[in-house]
Amino acid sequence: MTDILNIKNVSQFHGLLGLPAPSHPLLSLIKDNEGIDHDALDDGLFNIRFSLEMYSIMYKDKISGSIGYGRNTYDFQEGTLIFSRPGQVLTTPKRETLKGKEGWTLLFHPDLLRKSALGHKMDHYSYFNYEINEALHLSPKEETFILTLVHKIQEESTQNLDQHSQTLIVSNLELLLNYCMRNYDRKFYARTNIHNDFVTEIETALKA
Repeated sequence: MTDILNIKNVSQFHGLLGLPAPSHPLLSLIKDNEGIDHDALDDGLFNIRFSLEMYSIMYKDKISGSIGYGRNTYDFQEGTLIFSRPGQVLTTPKRETLKGKEGWTLLFHPDLLRKSALGHKMDHYSYFNYEINEALHLSPKEETFILTLVHKIQEESTQNLDQHSQTLIVSNLELLLNYCMRNYDRKFYARTNIHNDFVTEIETALKA
């Protein structure tokens, strides 16, 4: 497993999955249970290393399997969001571990953001970095809200494009990224406080 499959654009990704051409050349929402014949997928797409020249947000739930990302491996036993930026290397699960079909992948090419303010602040969203040691686990309420935003992005990208489409797509995408950032920060803040309280208790006990 030394070679890395490089996927350059949304159309190429669709082609690998046997899907029709995307409605928007720079963005796509791919649902695991719609249009993909998992049993018919080429064996060469499983247990391989690949990189995207795009940003991706993957939601997986109730699937027995895992995906490699940097030095980490994330499982799909809980509802999780996994983020990647262009050029990062991921490893797909083995075919026999894919037992569920609940999930989706949102892909968007950097060219979508080229002339927007969002394009200049993508580094702000730290969850796209390899250094993040865990995926974002969602509560049912968080899942519903995020899925609503994702569907708004999809609806805007699949209807007839006009002079407002770009602005609306990017605005909803930025709202989605900001909401995910807040969830990450809240969970990290809660864990940090719990850890600090635990350390304080230990130090107090040692001094007693």
